[in-house]
Amino acid sequence: MMVMADGSTSSTSEPNFSDSEKEVVSGRGRGRGRGRLSRGRCVANTNKKQNQKASCQNTVASGQNTIARMQLLSEGESVETSDTDETKRIQGAMSRQAGRLKRKACSSTSSGPEGSSDHYSLIEFANHIVNNILSEEDIDQLHKIQDTFTLGELCAGMGTGTIVAAVLERALESKGLKTNLDTAFFTESVSWKRQLCHDIYKHVQGEHHTIELFGKTAELANQRPPMQCDICVSAIECDDISMCSGTPKSVLDRSGKSGASFCEFVDFLRNLPFQQRPKFLVVECVASLGKMRRSVNEKGTTAVSQTLRELWFTGEWRTLNTRKFGLPQSRTRVYGVFVLMTIGFGSPGEQTHKGQLNKIWSFCDRCQIQMPESLHSLLLRSDLLEQSEKNDERDTQKKSKGKKGKKGTKWIEEHKKFRENNCLVDDQLDWHPALKALQQQQQQLNLTERELDASLLALATALKRKGASTSCFSMPVGDSLHFMKVSTSCHPCLLPKKKYLYIVENKCYVSGKAAILPLMLQGLGPNEINLAGPAVQALTASQAQDLAGNAFTSNIVLAIMLGVLLHYGQ
Repeated sequence: MMVMADGSTSSTSEPNFSDSEKEVVSGRGRGRGRGRLSRGRCVANTNKKQNQKASCQNTVASGQNTIARMQLLSEGESVETSDTDETKRIQGAMSRQAGRLKRKACSSTSSGPEGSSDHYSLIEFANHIVNNILSEEDIDQLHKIQDTFTLGELCAGMGTGTIVAAVLERALESKGLKTNLDTAFFTESVSWKRQLCHDIYKHVQGEHHTIELFGKTAELANQRPPMQCDICVSAIECDDISMCSGTPKSVLDRSGKSGASFCEFVDFLRNLPFQQRPKFLVVECVASLGKMRRSVNEKGTTAVSQTLRELWFTGEWRTLNTRKFGLPQSRTRVYGVFVLMTIGFGSPGEQTHKGQLNKIWSFCDRCQIQMPESLHSLLLRSDLLEQSEKNDERDTQKKSKGKKGKKGTKWIEEHKKFRENNCLVDDQLDWHPALKALQQQQQQLNLTERELDASLLALATALKRKGASTSCFSMPVGDSLHFMKVSTSCHPCLLPKKKYLYIVENKCYVSGKAAILPLMLQGLGPNEINLAGPAVQALTASQAQDLAGNAFTSNIVLAIMLGVLLHYGQ
């Protein structure tokens, strides 16, 4: 006989937990196989459908009982049970879970809704580094380096490197450091983006400065006399490297867009005499470049490093996430920094260059921010809410004209099965304000029937799993239901053509209405846009998302560039 937390008694020697309580403590223990019931554990009803039905009917009540039970344990109140090892294990698991929930609650209370209230757009991030990260030794070192550096940007997009250079110059000037970072040339194959780079450069550097623009890197490689720069920033196109690519090819295969962009970059470097080659290279690509792709039997970062080594460059790669640099976006990319081996291949020359690279990456680690700005805060600061309310009616009609859902009805059966597996009942999909808001505001969202239904089911499932305490949600729209991920603390990786749904304080919005939002996710807020000039201010929402979805993250580039300057002459 044992006394339960609610005062009831049980004649068994094991605690009488409900199904949802067993989910909390169903962690895999030593000696237990995955998905297999073990001796001494609470044995659930063998009828799966009965279990699911009972769980659906009692989710709220049993969840409250579980939380109350955890609170008793976390406050030190004992629950009388038999003294078996299994009972002690269950109690320990529940106590640890209660502690984790308590710590999470304390963290969210002190730092705002799932993130920091501090803003880390590019200018704020630069000032934070200069004022809080740079040591006196770092500042002394910056005083010793040369005054002027030239940059080259390949696959420039919107000229992020030039914007970063302008912000960095101004931040260092506040410390009495006069450093000029001047862009020497751009390459960009898309004509309107190439014009945008030109306009940004003229606005940042002044009309009296001249800039060389090239459509393709191959044109740059054949230029005579050759173009030179101290630091070259280049992106490798992701078309044939991304895990989603339907045409996977080697990064060394010129027949693909990815291979062509890298091989033309190599041609440019090879055609330069050794003394005229850039001192440092900064290379960026999707995270897949750093993984072994069996379809082409290649790890891209290794192939790139070996190719650049033939040109006397040695380098190191890091996988970095945008959210580690103050921005609420989960965007993982690989970044490589390479240095020209002016001392030589042999030891100790190469060891000296490796030491330079280690110091650069160590500095980038110091620049990382533990708690990024919350997505909720960034969405409220953007003009998404205002622009959505002022949405042009003609634009809405143009987009909705001929809009149809996914062909066929296969998705209906998929969603029906998803409902059954996750205990979701249609007349119970309004129990949370966000779910109710999504259904009430569906007309203004311009979503297809499949997109709306998938969004409702994905949101309901996330609320059951994560809890109902948050008031901000974001999710990609248009994916299959099984691949939809609802985010509350940070934005999913921004893609150029993807549509996103936002729910902020029970109001629903769809991407494509505000041009500034995608730029802010990459660190370019109103102040940075004013610095870049009217050409950026005039971008449409689709152009801004195209640029930001393909761009470097500005905060990461700034951290790397400042690390390079710190150790440029060592």
